[in-house]
Amino acid sequence: MAAKDKSFFIEKTPRNLFVAKDIMSIYGNGAKYLCLVRNPAAIACSMISTWGKGRWNIYAFEQDFMLGIDCMIKVMSKDACLSIKYEDLLSFEDQETERVSRYLGIGLSELKDKKIEVIEGRMGDPVGQYKYSKIEKTRSSEWKKTINTFTKVAMLKSLIRRIGNDKLEKLGYSYAEVLESIKIHGKYSARDEVFDASLVVYGVLYKIFQPFILKEVIVNKLRFALR
Repeated sequence: MAAKDKSFFIEKTPRNLFVAKDIMSIYGNGAKYLCLVRNPAAIACSMISTWGKGRWNIYAFEQDFMLGIDCMIKVMSKDACLSIKYEDLLSFEDQETERVSRYLGIGLSELKDKKIEVIEGRMGDPVGQYKYSKIEKTRSSEWKKTINTFTKVAMLKSLIRRIGNDKLEKLGYSYAEVLESIKIHGKYSARDEVFDASLVVYGVLYKIFQPFILKEVIVNKLRFALR
């Protein structure tokens, strides 16, 4: 964890949401938390680009959307949590940074000038933490370029429909606008179309014949239900 002489610790592993209550209990009532929220369609495209090499792989991250969003909404409702939309941070950097500064009680210049020490890990972000050292406004729509097949369009829309209007609104997004944004933006690839379609079928088999994945989902659902 964070060094003893540090006041703040940044750790953005998405599945920390599954144990958010435990994390909050460790640090007590005086701790403050930042909750960075992002459009689920953009998150899915980031996963496809980073971990799927541009091809459909969301079958391996079902729990991050179906269960993770429920956990996110629950954390966002806590008084000790300040929620920030990723898109707002890119578009309104000064205003959002000032909000964080006031919330954490540190100077604005200190917050902006502070360099982040990268913690090496097996599952760390292999792109962003090395490629970017500051907020880049151009990143707000980069995710759309990942959508280059009709299969991705259909599966992403299916994912958003399963998440549903109510949950998207609680996250701060318009259900209709998110669905409308899902269309082919990148250069169409017939080769990727074939791969994506075959990976959708593979994903169905993956969920059926991978007991350890089903066990993880069931255990996490039980833990969430018992809280």
